[in-house]
Amino acid sequence: KADLPRGSRIWSFGSTRFSTDDGWTTSRGTLNEGYGHIAVAPDRGVVELVSPPDQVIRPKRVDLAVVRVWSGPKPESIAVHARLAQDSPWHEIGRSGGSERVPLRWPPGWSSEIVSQMRVELSYPASVGHARIDRIVLYPAAHAFQ
Repeated sequence: KADLPRGSRIWSFGSTRFSTDDGWTTSRGTLNEGYGHIAVAPDRGVVELVSPPDQVIRPKRVDLAVVRVWSGPKPESIAVHARLAQDSPWHEIGRSGGSERVPLRWPPGWSSEIVSQMRVELSYPASVGHARIDRIVLYPAAHAFQ
């Protein structure tokens, strides 16, 4: 399915026939669902996308996030944060400059925990008023299912 390895998690934001935000919201900037993408508008150059709060993400099984943009402005940098519960603090788990690929480094002690929510911070040049995100994908670590 979708040419992804076993254990991947994908948010595709609908399809060419179906629009949805897949439950994602923003804590900064705005988001509108499109057909197979979400349209975002930065607030002073930043959009913070927040996943639905009911995720089951096992840190020892995931080591890469990809934020795919097929057309339009691409983020200058991407930071990924995670938390274990909706009322717990966010922890930065990865940062990338100029690449859609964000290697993830989990906090010590999280290998047996379950992450319930993620936040993806996208930084754009000040001149960008609108952009789109086509996919967010979490890729499994090489040893995840051995």
